[in-house]
Amino acid sequence: MPHHSGCADCGNMKGLFRCRGCKVTQYCSTGHKKADYIKHRVTCNRIQKALRKMQARERALRAHEDKPFEHDIGNFWGCPETRPYMRARLEYVNALLANKSFESIKTQLDHCMECLRLCKRDNMGIREQIPSLMICLGKDQECYNFVKWWTFSTWSGERWGEKSIENANPLESSDWYYDIHGSVLPHAVSMTLLNIKLMFVLMSQLEDESDNCGSVIEAMESVRGSSFMKNPKMKNCKNKLAEIEKVKDRIRRLYTFVDKTNSLFWPALVEPDEHLGIIPDGFGIGGKCQMQMTLNYTYDSWDNFKPGIEIIARALKGEMI
Repeated sequence: MPHHSGCADCGNMKGLFRCRGCKVTQYCSTGHKKADYIKHRVTCNRIQKALRKMQARERALRAHEDKPFEHDIGNFWGCPETRPYMRARLEYVNALLANKSFESIKTQLDHCMECLRLCKRDNMGIREQIPSLMICLGKDQECYNFVKWWTFSTWSGERWGEKSIENANPLESSDWYYDIHGSVLPHAVSMTLLNIKLMFVLMSQLEDESDNCGSVIEAMESVRGSSFMKNPKMKNCKNKLAEIEKVKDRIRRLYTFVDKTNSLFWPALVEPDEHLGIIPDGFGIGGKCQMQMTLNYTYDSWDNFKPGIEIIARALKGEMI
């Protein structure tokens, strides 16, 4: 289900107020809130429970004599007393996954970024959830910057916030990505989607679009709001046809990379129903649990851009672009 903004019952954007329980679902009237109650209740209760737990852990931590919020910012995981709070914050983010509103996505991303600020080494693996959230919000360029930074930081031992990458060139060779120490499956999956969207961004900038079928034109329209469009390298790209072919090659390479890392993932992306909502506590590389965790972290960004899923479905049939 694509993410929505506005009233959860009718989509109206005016006169909105938020649910007092989950604090992310919006309604335009009490009548529409009541109409949505049965559908919203289970998710709302789960989010409320996780939020209350996180808030209780935060109050206890702020009252702790060592005052970690004053003295240990950036190194939270190094202080054992902070870990119950950090785990509760991750549980809250995971509870929000079931809510398909833009407000929920924004809240998830805000909490994930705050977790990185508190714990720059990211001992809980919060970084695996961030790329998909950024893509859902149209922050494609920011997502590319983020994935590239994390890949390089793994090599150099840097911590989040020590340096940053801005306006990285999405048209550059992606050879840097395939280092086994830097690449994690959710990032590889998001990189695949980013390159698919990048391909359509380039196609949308071609002067002659007359040869494109309706579905391609629709895909091109849907990426016009991508933050890739603001990158100077995109604006100054001269030979777009050649770049499109390079991007297609990267898509094929990333598809193969993901398939070799976990052969269960692409089939599950195309037919996800039995796996959605299942986030295992741990996993082994290449196994079902890794697939389920990655699918739940990344599926919404793909569901928001159906042409990407269609490309993967064709690839599974041997019809790769």
